[in-house]
Amino acid sequence: DTMYQDITELKRVTISVADIDGDTKFDLLTGCLAGGMRLYTQRLTGNVTDNTLVAGFAVFPNPAKDLVTIRLHQSRPGMRYQVTVMQADGRVVKSENLSTDMQLQTGSLSSGVYLIILNDGKNTSVQKLMIQ
Repeated sequence: DTMYQDITELKRVTISVADIDGDTKFDLLTGCLAGGMRLYTQRLTGNVTDNTLVAGFAVFPNPAKDLVTIRLHQSRPGMRYQVTVMQADGRVVKSENLSTDMQLQTGSLSSGVYLIILNDGKNTSVQKLMIQ
C-alpha cells in the first residue's frame, strides 16, 4: 500500500518487522515471490527528545474529543514555535505556529493516537495525544 511514506511494493509481499540494525528502532523487511527483498530503516533528523525542550509543553485533556490545549511550561518572549499534529503513519494533519498557550480543534480528527510535535527551531519535543 502507498499509504505509508509513499512506499510502493509489488503484489503478494511478505513483511517482517524487527530491529535489524541494532539502533533500538524497528526496521521493515519485505520480500516478494520473485525473490526480491527491500529493507526500510528509520532515520530521524534533528534532535528529538521527549519533553526536554527549553519550553516544554503539556497537552490536555488527553484523551480528547473536540478541543485540546497546548500549554507551554516556560515561553520565552518573542519565541515562536511550530506545532505539528501527526498521525501514527507519519502524515501531518495540522501545523500551526504559536508563541503562547493555544487551543487546537480536534473534532475533525479520527479516533486514534497522534503525535504533537513542538519545535523551537533548534530542539523538538514530542507528546502523544489520544483522540476518542
